[in-house]
Amino acid sequence: FIDEIELYPERQEDGRILKQLHLGFPVFYEGSEGDTIRLLKQNTVETCVLLGLKDVDEYIYIDYEPDHHQKKRGRATYQQIKEYVMNTHGLHVSSLDIAQIKDKCGFEKRDNYNKGKEGHRVPICTPEKEQAIMDAFKHFNML
Repeated sequence: FIDEIELYPERQEDGRILKQLHLGFPVFYEGSEGDTIRLLKQNTVETCVLLGLKDVDEYIYIDYEPDHHQKKRGRATYQQIKEYVMNTHGLHVSSLDIAQIKDKCGFEKRDNYNKGKEGHRVPICTPEKEQAIMDAFKHFNML
């Protein structure tokens, strides 16, 4: 993963010794993509992880998102999204429309206990409503 590590010739006043890392793959860092991380006058947090392989019958998926990313992502209720779409686009959207667009975006949703019967036709969200709902997602910082 790490191609090269550059160190300062002497320990810095703030105790740092690491100058920059050259990685073997691109990363998004300080607003752009590259393979070098420069650690000029920043405090950093390092993490060590021990990975092991076990013979198991069952695997679990762990979705980790650092706290600073969670705080940036917004949330809105279905009612807030409906009101925003009505006020800005003049369109009435249903909870079903919002749920379909959430599915397209890969958002997690709770189970709906008010499900229709199997074999019934489910209306599909129109492209116009889809764009309005996507605009609401952006407005509420959900995307």
